[in-house]
Amino acid sequence: MISRFYALLLAFAALSPLADAAPLSKGDLRRLGYTGIYRGDAQGNISIKNGSNFDNYRVDQRDTEQLPPRNRSVVTGPSGRNGFFLNLQKVTGNDRRVTVRLYYSGVSRNPDYDKDTAGSGTKVMKIQRRGDARPQFEMKLTDNLDERAVNGGEYLTSWRIRGILFK
Repeated sequence: MISRFYALLLAFAALSPLADAAPLSKGDLRRLGYTGIYRGDAQGNISIKNGSNFDNYRVDQRDTEQLPPRNRSVVTGPSGRNGFFLNLQKVTGNDRRVTVRLYYSGVSRNPDYDKDTAGSGTKVMKIQRRGDARPQFEMKLTDNLDERAVNGGEYLTSWRIRGILFK
């Protein structure tokens, strides 16, 4: 009895279409309907070093994201005085779910600290499509950036933002 169950399960698995995430191009995003502007609310924290302590600021604001993202853009750091690159890493998914991964990189001079700083972190957008006739799109956004001194690695600023956006 159990061996029939496993044989049936194996046959079903072999016949079912794969729902794995595959690499997607910008054209694939357009064809599947994911392109456009997503709007919603984002919450999180920004931490900026002030002497030996950190000043923490609560973020609770409207956010806008556009798909497909640019391959590379410049983003102002948490202190608002210097910039880092936001690079597209990969886009994967299928007709129901898409994941867009970007990463922060680069070195820039932060005049607040009078130091060269390095930015690192990730921005991940997970989009889910619901419905067929009039599909609805929901994006879960996670955005993390850390800024550290190039010499010594001193932790200077960061942000941790999460949000839910809709198209």
